Amino acid sequence: MRKTTLGLAMLAAVMFGSATPARAQGFELAVGYAYLSVDELPDPLPTGWMVSAGGRLANWLWLVAEVNGNYKTYSVGNADLSISEHTFLFGPRLSAPTTVAVSPFVQFLLGWAHGTADIGVPNASLNTSGTKFAAQIGAGVDLNVSPSFGFRAEGDLRGVDADPGSGRQWRLVGAVVFRP
Repeated sequence: MRKTTLGLAMLAAVMFGSATPARAQGFELAVGYAYLSVDELPDPLPTGWMVSAGGRLANWLWLVAEVNGNYKTYSVGNADLSISEHTFLFGPRLSAPTTVAVSPFVQFLLGWAHGTADIGVPNASLNTSGTKFAAQIGAGVDLNVSPSFGFRAEGDLRGVDADPGSGRQWRLVGAVVFRP
């Protein structure tokens, strides 16, 4: 884990060190809804959000950082099981120019997923959580209303370092994109 963190930090330093200032190259902020399906769960985690920030390094290359949260609560009688997952990911995105009306993209993000399960019954509660390495590959399209504003539709496949044969997740995102 320490080697992975060091490698990702070095990659970010090289990419940021060789880039021109974000103002000159371009910056974007995307905020939206995220729907997550986890193979190990019987139901998806339908309540979710996503915030993404990116800096353009070249006309077709962006460095992206993303934070995501998804939630689900199961209730049976007086007992509740609340499940949540938060991810913190970053990496490159290859994109068509944002000056065209429809701009497809692909991205590969690495980082961490933090999951929590909380079982609550009257007068008692049990909580467990853990953080694992995560890798996410995705593709989508930006529908650009103007060079500074658009809408994003995205689909992702995420792998979380879990027990063998598990950890696969599917995510759909709808977002608003701002480029100041």
